[in-house]
Amino acid sequence: MLSLDQFLRFISVPAVIAAFLIASQVSGGISRPAQQYSIGE
Repeated sequence: MLSLDQFLRFISVPAVIAAFLIASQVSGGISRPAQQYSIGE
């Protein structure tokens, strides 16, 4: 059984990564739309 500290650490890592990816996609989509669309194709 995970302790609360281990559980929070386990949850916070992907949460931080997801937040960083979302922020980079939002800022990248606004500042570099051509690059984002070319990757998507």
